[in-house]
Amino acid sequence: MIRIGRYLIVKATYILIDIFFITLALFIVCWIRQRTLSFAVTPQNLFFSPSNNFRFIFLFWVVVIVFVNNAHELYETKREIFETVEIWKVVKSVFLSSLIMIVAMFVIKLQHFPRSILFLGTSLAFLFLSFWRILKRFFVEYLVMQGYNNFNVLIVGAGKIGTALAEEIR
Repeated sequence: MIRIGRYLIVKATYILIDIFFITLALFIVCWIRQRTLSFAVTPQNLFFSPSNNFRFIFLFWVVVIVFVNNAHELYETKREIFETVEIWKVVKSVFLSSLIMIVAMFVIKLQHFPRSILFLGTSLAFLFLSFWRILKRFFVEYLVMQGYNNFNVLIVGAGKIGTALAEEIR
C-alpha cells in the first residue's frame, strides 16, 4: 500500500513539473512574440484572461502534452531504459501533441493563431521537458549510488555466467 502511495506521489510530482515547464515554455514564447498577440502577456492572462482569444488553445495544449506524455509512460522512472530512449519519447510526445493542436485549430477554424508561437512553443517545450528529465536521471543515479532502492543479489556459481552477471551488476 505504501508503494502505491509513493508511486502516485512521484507521478503527480512529475506531472506538476511538466505542467510548470510547459507553461514556462508557452509564457516565454508568448513574451518573445508578444507583437503577434492581442493581449498583455502575463502568466494569468495566458490561461485565464477573456482578452486572450487563445487561452483555451493554450490550456488544451498543456492537457494534450500531459496526456500524451502519460501514454508514452514518461511519468515513471524506469532505471533500465537509457536517457536517449526517454528523450526520444519526449520528442514523440511533444511532436504528436503539436500535431493534435494543429488538427484542433483546423477543426475549429482558428486562423489567426501565430505559427511562430506554435513552432517555438513546441521547440521550447521539448527542450525544457528533456532537460528536466536529464536532471532527474542524474538525481536518480546519485540516489542509487547512495544505496536508495537497491536490492541484494545472491549469485550461485563462479563460472563464466556468474562472473559476467556479477560484473554487470557492479
